[in-house]
Amino acid sequence: MTLQINHSRNTQTPTSMDIFIFFTTVSSTDQVNNIIKPLFAKIREIAGFSFDLEDSDKVLRIEADDLQPALVERTLRAQGFDCREMKYELNN
Repeated sequence: MTLQINHSRNTQTPTSMDIFIFFTTVSSTDQVNNIIKPLFAKIREIAGFSFDLEDSDKVLRIEADDLQPALVERTLRAQGFDCREMKYELNN
């Protein structure tokens, strides 16, 4: 079973969101709730995020509109976490 931690904001106007995936070193729900969630609440572009803490890569998935991935990387690194964007392509 995979531990998922999800946080999202209610938006009144639905928009097309981009999905960003990151490898991180975030390892606990306490870190997510006490450190990451308050930081991400200040980044207006982030509509929602989730962590898979049971995955060996501690995957962070972000739904956002017009987000610069480097902002997320810098934000987590400033708190002592490793964070790097995972590049992927959707095949149609």
